Amino acid sequence: IIQRGSDWGGSCSVVLRRPNLIEDLTHKQQPKPIEDGDDVHAQSVEDVSNALLRNPKLGLSNGSAAELLEQYGRNELKYPAGVNPWKILLRHAVIGLTAVLVIAMTMSFARQEITPERGCTLVIVIAFNTIDGFAQEYCAEKNMDALRKMASPSAKVIRDGRQLQIPCEEMVSRDLLTFEVEDIVTANCRLIEVLNLEIDKALRTEEAGPSMKAVELIKGKDVSIRDRTNMVYSRNTVVKGRREAIVVSTGMSTEIGKISKAISKSKTQSTTV
Repeated sequence: IIQRGSDWGGSCSVVLRRPNLIEDLTHKQQPKPIEDGDDVHAQSVEDVSNALLRNPKLGLSNGSAAELLEQYGRNELKYPAGVNPWKILLRHAVIGLTAVLVIAMTMSFARQEITPERGCTLVIVIAFNTIDGFAQEYCAEKNMDALRKMASPSAKVIRDGRQLQIPCEEMVSRDLLTFEVEDIVTANCRLIEVLNLEIDKALRTEEAGPSMKAVELIKGKDVSIRDRTNMVYSRNTVVKGRREAIVVSTGMSTEIGKISKAISKSKTQSTTV
């Protein structure tokens, strides 16, 4: 900054101001936000690491992890645990179409507007509708309960440059996750480093046997999940090798969360009478 006097005879001073390098570097290192639908499989390891982490070797800070957990919620399937068959049966026996049929049958019998033969037919229809609805919802609840039970109780993440073992529910998007043989992956992750890694992903793709994994980007945004060899998904099991990955989605945003949503929707489908 140059300051000059009011006339030609005035003094002149020069002040050099040093830029705030720390502030500039911190600003440049701010991670980009993750948007739903980002095709991280089609991005290089460097691009993904630079976009999601300030320092890929240190992982998230504990403070950043706490903020992300507060913002996006816990890494869990948000459905009540356990299956109560009696509650399901009661729900199908007293609500919806079954309740309408019961009321109609009762009124018809009271007014003597229905023959015994038709009454028996109506009872059979009501029983079939109740049993069919119960069977569908019970199977859906059992499937969702099985998905919950597959979750690993803990996960190994790197935060502030240290490896920590935390409850899997506290893992957040952008966490730097490490895993080895027999570990169950508890989130959708983009691999950034692998060593002879093989994953069993039969639950998601129905493939027989383990599949090899790599870190190279996969060109094309419409690549099927089974061909995304640089990704691992929630409930995949590590059968060989070990490595690191960046978490890109958790909880109901994972592929297994989408399956759980689909199963839940099947409970609300109308049964055929």
